[in-house]
Amino acid sequence: VVVDAIFGTGLSRPVEGRFARAIELINRSGLPVISVDIPSGLSGRTGHPLGPVVRAHLTVTMALPKTGHCLFPGREFTGRLEVWDISIPPPQELGVEIGRRLFDLDEARAVARTRPAAGHKGTFGHLLAIGGSRGKAGAAALMAQGALRSGCGLVTLAAPASVQEALAVKLTEAMTAPLPEEEGELAPSFHSALEPLLHRKRCVAVGPGLGTGPGAASLLEWLARHCPLPVVADADGLNCLVDRLHLLERAASPWVLTPHPGEMARLMGCSVQEIEEDRMAAASRLARETGAVVVLKGAATVTAAPDGSLSINGSGNSGMATGGMGDVLTGIIGGLLAQGYSPYDAGRLGAFLHGLSGDLLARLRGPVGYTALELAQGLSRGWSLILEGHHGG
Repeated sequence: VVVDAIFGTGLSRPVEGRFARAIELINRSGLPVISVDIPSGLSGRTGHPLGPVVRAHLTVTMALPKTGHCLFPGREFTGRLEVWDISIPPPQELGVEIGRRLFDLDEARAVARTRPAAGHKGTFGHLLAIGGSRGKAGAAALMAQGALRSGCGLVTLAAPASVQEALAVKLTEAMTAPLPEEEGELAPSFHSALEPLLHRKRCVAVGPGLGTGPGAASLLEWLARHCPLPVVADADGLNCLVDRLHLLERAASPWVLTPHPGEMARLMGCSVQEIEEDRMAAASRLARETGAVVVLKGAATVTAAPDGSLSINGSGNSGMATGGMGDVLTGIIGGLLAQGYSPYDAGRLGAFLHGLSGDLLARLRGPVGYTALELAQGLSRGWSLILEGHHGG
């Protein structure tokens, strides 16, 4: 066994000289490697390599996980992570507030809520989902499937009239409602059909398959100015906010934005590479500037709140890199908002449940080849794992 204790978490400059050669020898040794605190050569702040990095099979860190353990590519270099108690007092005893948290199964169990035994479908909220257009009905259907399996009591999916007919057949448990359309997309004259649908709903989820025509752009502006309910926006809902983020500065209700790195780059007017260089900083900045909770998707999804709180998701795998996964996540987060979770808790718990379902499916089916619909259908298994050890409110 090789024990790597060359550098700790405070490394801030590139590894060179004999230290670099030592790391290369360790990686070529073929022996099991245990790193102390963090693999040498890895930034404890960002998870990015600072030159050559030890590839550990096991990393033993002290007191708490470090950011570099949780973000990619640091998570790959870390191997299996164990946190050991060396009698450092917990943060709460020191009066220290931890602004960044690894959202793992223990955190999920702490955030998840007990469902009252006498609860009924009205107890668990009614979500209005808006999406779909000609050729993109599947995205809206997956959003509804995610919501239905999030624990939400009722789901109504509103879509352009011709698309709504197909969705009504496809979705047995969800209600559907037609909206006016032009050339297969939402028409700008949606107001009279949409406003009554907000009655007795608790949340709006918008975007998957919506398109980016004049009707969709008008819808996002109307929701920002007038919707009294929490809104989760994804996909085309985000694309309609490009160069219009000022709409959220005076939004009538809380918003959750769920961009992947490409959408995030468009929203922030920068490159994908700039986003990926510091995902936490990018998500925190967008949350602060818009007042919305931001769920920056990808490997190690980051959830950031306007007050500076930040969570790094501890679930998920590369088998989830397939079409429709984000649509399911939109539905999950919307369903949690409809159940009364705060926007920040809905974002981070939704991301964890989504990834956990993918992890369970990968064990059952294999690491590659499962679909977004199969993941949605397996969400109840993820809930079972969270709630069997539940100790939240």
